Order: sequence, then structure tokens, then C-alpha cells
Amino acid sequence: MSQNATISVVVVLTRNDYATAMVAMMGRRAGRLWTVMFIVSMVVLVYFAVALLREDSHGSIINLVIVVGLAVLATVFRFLWPQMAGRDFVRKNPSALGPVHLQVNESGVSAESPLGQAKVSWDAYQRVRETASLFLLYTQSNFASIVPKRCFEQPGDINRFRKLVHEHCPGVLELQN
Repeated sequence: MSQNATISVVVVLTRNDYATAMVAMMGRRAGRLWTVMFIVSMVVLVYFAVALLREDSHGSIINLVIVVGLAVLATVFRFLWPQMAGRDFVRKNPSALGPVHLQVNESGVSAESPLGQAKVSWDAYQRVRETASLFLLYTQSNFASIVPKRCFEQPGDINRFRKLVHEHCPGVLELQN
């Protein structure tokens, strides 16, 4: 690819971008955790359902409150925690949200922001993962740069980005199409 194959992306992160990235970065570890939590929740739910059917009305109300409380707690943890963590991140790190001007080409990714500059070769990326709304570029197993798809200027830039990653990144690739 030539110099005209450079893709320019201006990344400005939002709280939702960060929350989505957190869920994606939890990945398989979270999948196993959620499976264990689901099984434990089902066992507890069955226990309280049986207790609800065989005990007196006072005990039944307490069991019902416990079941509803556990369901609310699980829902809050699963769906609201990433959003709350995203809001906290935005509040504590406003300068980390951007704008960051990326130049992506066959040699890697160059970034420039008000705080500094960086150039990262494709060899430095251990993994690149694509979700429905963003790309995660991992330089460490638990740290990734977030590139939201909405930040690409041209419709074809996302496919060009995938092609550059596929051709030049030696790490693990989890790309869509």
C-alpha cells in the first residue's frame, strides 16, 4: 500500500464507547463468570421458589423479597456497572477522551493529541478485536486502544482498516467479515 492508503481517524470517546469497550475487554473471562453466576442464581432461585411454595405466608414474603432483590442486584451489576464505570472514567480522565488524531497505514498507527504523540508499529499489537461498534487494539493483554467505528470519516475506511490489520498485524485477529 502506498502513502495514499493512509486512513485518518479523529477519535473522540464517549462514556458509552468506554462502557462498550469494558464489556468487550472482559470477553471470555466474563463469559465464564456470567455462566457461573447464572448457575448459582438459578440454584438460589429454585431454592427460594421451593421454600416459597412450602412455607407460611410470612416466610414466603421474605423469600420473595430476597429473590426480587437478587434479580435486581444481578441486573444492576450486568447492565448498569459498565455505564457507571464509564461515567466515572470520563469524570476522572476528561483528557483521555480526545480528540486523538490517528493515521493508520501499512507501518502501524500514529496518534497525536494535545497531550503528545505516539507511533505504534503493527508488531506491537498482541490482538485486534472488532465489535459491532468499535475496534480494540491491544498492546497488552488487558489494555486496548479504543477506536469507535463512528469516527471513521469515509464509509470504506472501516473495510480499509480491516484490510490493513489483516495484512500487517501479526497478533490475534478477531475481525468481523
